[in-house]
Amino acid sequence: MTTWLIGNPDAGDDGRGTSFWREALAAVDVTVDRVLEPADLDETSFAAGDRVLAAGGDGTVQRAAIVSADAGAVLAVLPSGTANDFARSLGLDDDPATACRAVADDRRVAVDLARVGERAFINVAHAGLGAEASRAVDDADKQWLGQFSYAGRLFDRWRAARGVRGVLVCDDREYRGRWLEIGLANGAFYGGGHRIPEAAPDDGRLEVYAVRAAHPARLAWIFARVRLFGPASIDAPELVHRRCRRLRLDTAVPMPVTADGEDFGETPLDIELDAGALQVVRGPGPGALSVPEPEEAA
Repeated sequence: MTTWLIGNPDAGDDGRGTSFWREALAAVDVTVDRVLEPADLDETSFAAGDRVLAAGGDGTVQRAAIVSADAGAVLAVLPSGTANDFARSLGLDDDPATACRAVADDRRVAVDLARVGERAFINVAHAGLGAEASRAVDDADKQWLGQFSYAGRLFDRWRAARGVRGVLVCDDREYRGRWLEIGLANGAFYGGGHRIPEAAPDDGRLEVYAVRAAHPARLAWIFARVRLFGPASIDAPELVHRRCRRLRLDTAVPMPVTADGEDFGETPLDIELDAGALQVVRGPGPGALSVPEPEEAA
């Protein structure tokens, strides 16, 4: 078994580069065999059973997750990004000692990957308004469902205000309309710790939130209700909330797509959830996993 450390050797939030993590891991008797930068992942071959330690935000973790799943390697997240939302789903906080101890304890769980052709995402994706907002603001401002608090800058764009006509298919159920935003959640947190109701990275389903165009005041009311009371609190034609394993979005005009904070191109979008595709190291916290630890299950 080879233990790989993926990260920027010179950078990282609060100085959490690869040198920092090597020292922290050594303190719990975990030896790093090889160090790589994220750009090297496409040229690297992992073996089944290898440990891949991803030191970075959700974008770095995303890339490490894909190659780990394809190789049968085990992924461990060392939170080093701005939000570290996927780490929260696994029961990890921002404390380096906690993350290193989780690696040493080697408690594993199988989680899902949302496959998009040869690409994939692990946490959340947006199409439409939220993706435009993610491209327009810095990492600290990226929010779930476009966060209507800053979507006002986009409503002055005629296409954003009217939405984009399209067809959304969740498994075998079809929805039509002028869509402003479609949010897709595999992980359970966004925007630095905000909880996505009912989402879990190991439950075999994507949480889908789709928002049709409407008057901004109406959308603000819907958004406030969802944030305060959850999606089950409202029955409105402007909001579609579904759980599915396969999703297709076709639009008359291409909509921008982002996933895990990365540019993911434009619609049409085809997603299939690869349930249990990735072995990850879980942390000591409750996280958002649907499968409890063995001692909890007993």
